Order: sequence, then C-alpha cells, then structure tokens
Amino acid sequence: MRNEAEQEHLRRAFHSANSIVALEGWVPTSDALAIQERVIRGELTHDEAVAAHIEAARIAHEKRKTAD
Repeated sequence: MRNEAEQEHLRRAFHSANSIVALEGWVPTSDALAIQERVIRGELTHDEAVAAHIEAARIAHEKRKTAD
C-alpha cells in the first residue's frame, strides 16, 4: 500500500493524464477509473494495470463481435 502523500501525487498525475487525453475525446470508463484507483492505492503494479486494461478491451471487443 502507498502512503497518503504518494496516493495524492498519483491521483493528481492520473487526473492530469485523463484531462490531457480528454482533449482528444477519450472518456475513461468506470472500469478504467477503477483500475487507476487500484494503482493509486498500490494494489496493482503498472504491468498488472496494463494487463487489466488489455483484458477489458478484449472482453469489450468480444461483446461487440457477438452483438453484430
């Protein structure tokens, strides 16, 4: 687990990153925000977060394929 100062630093960094990509039209899903929060708290490493995002994208793609 991260201490509160580390968590606040990461929370601000994620907020800044989300704001920057929002300029390009990206809106994070609730799942993406939940993954970010788990990274902030120290529950997931960077690599684990990337793997979670990839898996979420794979599942979303499969759902879209079966809906067609």
